[in-house]
Amino acid sequence: MKDQQKGSAIIIWISTITILAIGIGASIYFNSLSYPSPINFIPPPCCATASSTYDSTSTMVFIDMKIALLAVPHEGNNPETVRGCDIVVMSHQAREVPLNQGPLTSAMKELFAKKEPWPYSEGFLGSFISSQKNLFFDHAIVENGVANIYLTGNYTLGGECDDPRTETQIVETAKQFSTVKSVQIFLNGKEFKTPNERG
Repeated sequence: MKDQQKGSAIIIWISTITILAIGIGASIYFNSLSYPSPINFIPPPCCATASSTYDSTSTMVFIDMKIALLAVPHEGNNPETVRGCDIVVMSHQAREVPLNQGPLTSAMKELFAKKEPWPYSEGFLGSFISSQKNLFFDHAIVENGVANIYLTGNYTLGGECDDPRTETQIVETAKQFSTVKSVQIFLNGKEFKTPNERG
């Protein structure tokens, strides 16, 4: 009986040693294998959308910009925001734009998308440019701190309060950028002027 117990113990001990040896050998083998690194992985840019599928050919990014809108002035408004019959309010806009499109061009395109209503009403922002159905943004160039804004089409005015509104929205939108020190506006290749010569 004792001999049988001793034999069983030896068998169990040998089996345990064998299993450990197999496990150690397998671990050494698999650790010695080399795996290819993901060299083709390209991380997305900081502003790519989480909902879009990004790859190395992605050409769109989200940018945060501001466009100049108009509102009814009130007593107590900062005098620096008053322009003619209105006050200027810079409205933040986050938009997906082409990667190679400059921020000034992006802001002007957003301004001339004409999404905001006109005329404005008490407590709401508006865009006079929205009333100019035949006035369009063409392109913008910044040279030596001067933003040259090129428009096409034509515009209409309904009163003296309208005179500075188009220029005000364009100039204030452009001046949000540190590279812009002054603004010149051209309509159909000529300097932008209202009918009474006030540009």
